[in-house]
Amino acid sequence: MKKYTFAFFLLSLVTLASCNPNITPVNTQFVTSNLKPSYYTIDVTRDTEVHAEKGALIKITKGSISGNKPVKLAVKEAYTLNDIIAGGIITKCNGMPLSTGGVIDIEPADGVAKIIQPISVTIPAGSVKEGMQLYRGKPDPQGVVNWIDPSPLGSVQDINKGCEFKMDEFGWASLAVFIEKIPGFEKSKLTVKITNRDRKLLNVFLVIPNEKIFADGGTANGSTEEYAFFTDDGKIPLPKNEKCYALALYEDGGQLLFGYTSFTSALRVQPELKLEPATKEHINEVIAGIDSLK
Repeated sequence: MKKYTFAFFLLSLVTLASCNPNITPVNTQFVTSNLKPSYYTIDVTRDTEVHAEKGALIKITKGSISGNKPVKLAVKEAYTLNDIIAGGIITKCNGMPLSTGGVIDIEPADGVAKIIQPISVTIPAGSVKEGMQLYRGKPDPQGVVNWIDPSPLGSVQDINKGCEFKMDEFGWASLAVFIEKIPGFEKSKLTVKITNRDRKLLNVFLVIPNEKIFADGGTANGSTEEYAFFTDDGKIPLPKNEKCYALALYEDGGQLLFGYTSFTSALRVQPELKLEPATKEHINEVIAGIDSLK
């Protein structure tokens, strides 16, 4: 029984395409570069508070960042489902599905400055749940972020006012919890059937809006048209009777195919979808609609 990570998914797709080594899976629709950074110039010799564009509060005490010259910080934030999907924020830790409460990426624009004393970050309330931990994000060569090294938040939090944590290095951070630890999730079986797959190399995703889950999948064991999202036999913890979505994306040069379907979670469910020609604008409209209807 195999667990799916994005790297394994890419490997499995390449294996399927061995008859044509020129074909590789492509995903330019859901990528972190879609999250546009906001920039802030910091005087490292003074205590500073940054009120980021989408709601984060970043507190930087004097001397917390290396150097003695002003440093420009680039900040990316993703708290809405729309931003999480558009930004390709896969909510998994080494293949284990997560529910996220929000994601932030803080980087020095010059690529040189370092954090030498922890800085404080507070992300907005809204999706933060009890039991969430702080995860560090590690991008792979394709830019997909894997969430690793979970650690307790370390202090009593009032999640109605936001959630504060410390960062001791620049990069990606997320508050998240393993889905099997969320009350109400049950052991279930989910596979998605692509009715006109035609042996194309697909990116397939599971979206559970109320839990802010955006998980990638791979071909189910022994099938050429079914996809799973946790183990290759389709087993995965799911909430009771919640609205979910399955998305499928295929890109090859100028060709873009997309399909999606909604379904209600259950102990055993197999939604079906069909790929259709699409535009990036249409896909963006679909994702925005999912966010607004959750």
